[in-house]
Amino acid sequence: MKQMDNSLTVNTPQREVEKLSSFRKLSYNCVYNLVIGKLNPTKLKNKQYHMASCFIIYKDGRCFSRRWSGYDYIIKIAIRELKSIENGLPLANWLELQIPIEDIEIESDSCYGFYNSRIDDWVNRYLDIRSLTPENQKLFWEAITKGRIKLINEGKNYSELNLDYFERFYKMYELAENGEPPMDYNDWGKLAEPCSEKNGPGW
Repeated sequence: MKQMDNSLTVNTPQREVEKLSSFRKLSYNCVYNLVIGKLNPTKLKNKQYHMASCFIIYKDGRCFSRRWSGYDYIIKIAIRELKSIENGLPLANWLELQIPIEDIEIESDSCYGFYNSRIDDWVNRYLDIRSLTPENQKLFWEAITKGRIKLINEGKNYSELNLDYFERFYKMYELAENGEPPMDYNDWGKLAEPCSEKNGPGW
């Protein structure tokens, strides 16, 4: 039996892969190799492996897929702004569980996701906006829009997130809202499957 540093106990690599199956079929081999030690999370963070490691699905099924660190900054912006929006706190609290606590949960961070000791479960950097309640979808984008204005005006004083990274993410939102063909601007080679999940508060 193997005891991981983050207190997550596994019997075999295969069993651990099954535990991490909520990777939405993104990369079985990557998860398997990470578990058995062929992939090094430190190398992943140092860009020695170049791969998209975060996924945000819009209402029309298009996907924003880029490096993990930018995803965390986007979620942090949403959290920050939601806390000052009426009825935004429950969603902000839930989003806080979707990113790791720095210097605490970092040891289990594989870039695709991390072991969240607060809820005793694995969390992927995968957010399907369609899985939120309609009200929370509106709150999320209201927070993102407010954060965008501040990022443009205040830059690094507001967030370390690269503006070009954020603008690509935001452009997909605008295109989806305007009903533009999703495959014309999509980081995946296909549309995401219809969403039947219900995530976040309010359901």
